[in-house]
Amino acid sequence: MRRLAVASVVSLIASLVLVMPAAAQWPTTCVELNDLAEAAAGRHHNVGIYQRSVSPPSLEAAEAACQHDHRSDVQQSFAWALGSQGGDVSGIWPTSCVELNDLAEAARGDPRNVGIYQRIFVHDFEAERACRSDHRADVQQTFAWAAPAQAQAPAPAPPPAPDPSTNADYPRVRDAAIARGASYDVALTVAADVIGRGTVSRFLHGTDDGVLYGRYSCEWQSNACPLAPVYVPPPPPAEPRIASALRPAWDLLMSTPVGSILRRMGGADSVTVEVGHRPNPLVGAWYSRSLHLIVVNQSLLLGERRSVVASVLAHELWHAVSPIPFPRDYTACIADEVWAKIVASLVWQELEGVWPPSSTHYEASLTGEADLRYEDGRRGAVLDFDTDVYDWTGMWVHVSGLYQEQCNHP
Repeated sequence: MRRLAVASVVSLIASLVLVMPAAAQWPTTCVELNDLAEAAAGRHHNVGIYQRSVSPPSLEAAEAACQHDHRSDVQQSFAWALGSQGGDVSGIWPTSCVELNDLAEAARGDPRNVGIYQRIFVHDFEAERACRSDHRADVQQTFAWAAPAQAQAPAPAPPPAPDPSTNADYPRVRDAAIARGASYDVALTVAADVIGRGTVSRFLHGTDDGVLYGRYSCEWQSNACPLAPVYVPPPPPAEPRIASALRPAWDLLMSTPVGSILRRMGGADSVTVEVGHRPNPLVGAWYSRSLHLIVVNQSLLLGERRSVVASVLAHELWHAVSPIPFPRDYTACIADEVWAKIVASLVWQELEGVWPPSSTHYEASLTGEADLRYEDGRRGAVLDFDTDVYDWTGMWVHVSGLYQEQCNHP
């Protein structure tokens, strides 16, 4: 079961890689990247060196000179995106995706995003893998001039035509045809025809002149048509149900990168968030799996800042969308609580800064967990689920103590 929990957490990391952070304004020329690297290295006298060294001055000539000097560096640094052979790189140019991303984020004046991959992923290789997944197309586009020449590949075979019945609009078109008087078999033929021609909207509104009903054919605009237009509206999209008192904190959570990730995970659209009451004011919120319901203790709303409530909601929303499957043993249960603490502390630091103030019990708790996450991240202990339990420190030990009884009876 411990291995199953690890696989679930890894699958979560894979999902984070696909949607995490917004792309930086990456350099788009060799000259621009060289100037960023020189400035970051403190060699300001070399910033603009190519622009100054070509005669007569021209951006095209400066770029050509830069590309001539650094083609090998680019091919070796970004072999993972360009398909080149790779190798060692000397000098001041970035040698990894994470390093290049931090350079770009710092250059555009957004220090909050400098090191964002390192903060989200404990291990360096995880951070680099996530960055490469997000920015492979950026690298390929920016450094296309350095990509090695590739043999002309044969044109790929055209993909098979999709099955119309798998289209999301297929049931609506079929039901509309039946509502207009077509038999079930004819309705299936009509649905496949409409989906194939891409005329769903016109068909549903009764203005599609190309529908083939066989013996049921008629002019759509004629009053004699036995299949009068019947519009079948689409079902409303699922939305979480949020109590009005909690809507400001929920919206604040959704404005953060972590909140955006949680919102995209399975189950977030159907969760209900309500205000309830428990005598213990230290119980800020709880999640009912059977009801798919998050309840926030009324006492939490009385004296806490919105950022605190948003962080607590992040903790409980993790439980609502967690990919760690049931049934869970003790290790999987603790792993789920560790991740809930991590996402809450990430939201807290995103909203309040690296060293947030701690004037209340909840603020102190969130700040303390952020400190534990930072310390564990430096040692790589939080996600090291293959290590014996007694060797784990920081967040794992902290959570084990808090949830020992609960996770012994999950």
